[in-house]
Amino acid sequence: MSFRKFEDLNALCDRENLPMFAISQERIDQITALPVPNRRCSTYKKFIRVDRDCVYKGPYTLFEKKFYRELGNKFAIDMLCRKFNLPNINISIQSVLMFQYSIFYIKYDKVHSPFLVPRLHDHRDCVGVTVKMIEKIHNCLKVCDAEELLVDVEVRKSILQHLYFRYLLGIGDIGTHNILFDHDFKQVYGVDFEEMGGVRNPNTKLECLDKKKDSLKKKMIFEPYINSIWQPSEQELEEIEEDLKNYFIDSKIVIRRMKYFKTFV
Repeated sequence: MSFRKFEDLNALCDRENLPMFAISQERIDQITALPVPNRRCSTYKKFIRVDRDCVYKGPYTLFEKKFYRELGNKFAIDMLCRKFNLPNINISIQSVLMFQYSIFYIKYDKVHSPFLVPRLHDHRDCVGVTVKMIEKIHNCLKVCDAEELLVDVEVRKSILQHLYFRYLLGIGDIGTHNILFDHDFKQVYGVDFEEMGGVRNPNTKLECLDKKKDSLKKKMIFEPYINSIWQPSEQELEEIEEDLKNYFIDSKIVIRRMKYFKTFV
């Protein structure tokens, strides 16, 4: 699914109380001059640009599927957490920025301290573009690189619940590599919602929740809590059918995934 016209984007922003602001070419130039936090491994990946107190993702065009998915999938998870009164670890979106109805950026909260001054170095990405890249910040890591630091049981459970909702909705790039861990505040944040698909041929519940092969460490950390995941019933999913339609998600497919997950012991 993609936005068919600008009014579709406007309606989504209104429904989610998300501000949208027009920006100038000068502001676009300022954003594209900002450093990136990691290596872009593919040409289809959008740039992440890091400012002092926020993060920008883009640029998108209005009709790109990835633009709709990044917003729609994130807000669909938000909706599930609200409806079922569960903790939500999704990163917060501050606003959508628009240049002449043709170029869009999503402005996110920044996870780690805005007072930390990063060290930068020049990096040439996969398409030969030279960018300023931030050296790895050890107080803000992907969960897959910080599993031994997840000592709080409730944090582990919240990660599993978040991944389960991604699984139900068919968000493709699923796994702990798309959850950030703020070591200073011991909090986790779900990021990157623009892919669709899910995990192929999983053999366990844990494999349903991560496209990357389970390591022994991952099993030790998460497997003891896999049955703590709250799972909706078929009736509960049928009751939110109209809510799911707002994000172009078919409740019948969600119910099918729910039933499949329950086949694993």
